[in-house]
Amino acid sequence: VLAYFGWSLLSSLAGMFRLSGTETFLNRRLGVRFSSSWDVSYRAASFLYVLISGIQQAVEPQLVKRKECGAQEAYLKLTFCASRWLSFLVWLVAFPAFMFASPLVGFWLGAEQPPQIVEFLRVFLVYFMLDALTASVHSAIMSSTRIGYYQTVLAAFGIAGFLLAVVVLLFGASAWMSAAAITFANAAGCVFR
Repeated sequence: VLAYFGWSLLSSLAGMFRLSGTETFLNRRLGVRFSSSWDVSYRAASFLYVLISGIQQAVEPQLVKRKECGAQEAYLKLTFCASRWLSFLVWLVAFPAFMFASPLVGFWLGAEQPPQIVEFLRVFLVYFMLDALTASVHSAIMSSTRIGYYQTVLAAFGIAGFLLAVVVLLFGASAWMSAAAITFANAAGCVFR
């Protein structure tokens, strides 16, 4: 249990460093207006992940039960079944939000909006779509692989996302590209999974 906690904590800290570090660097480099775009759009898009992770938590006891009983075929079947349903739900929620981000932000915030917030929101929707689509696979990997290796690689992707965002901002790219950089690193982590 302590080893699992430790390795999981490593990956979580790297993820916090990636997100909070990038937001802090964005704030210091471009000012609080862009930082507020980051913060508001991240919180709005994270609704998708909260919705999906709640459903995923409902599936996990059954996954653990099948894993402990050695029912590998039933375990994999449930993992992929949950992934299919979560994928459907992600597209049902995220795709309309992605397509109609501009009117949604206008309705939500009115005429006074932080700069580039629609672009930030769209990028963070993609970020959370990737996380949501791999939630079941992530749970399956966490219970069946070498946790230390797995979490170390995910932590490396997290830190690489921060470094990529810093490089993007230092080269003068648009502020929303910092979110795109960490989303790219998150996509690499999803491919690794």
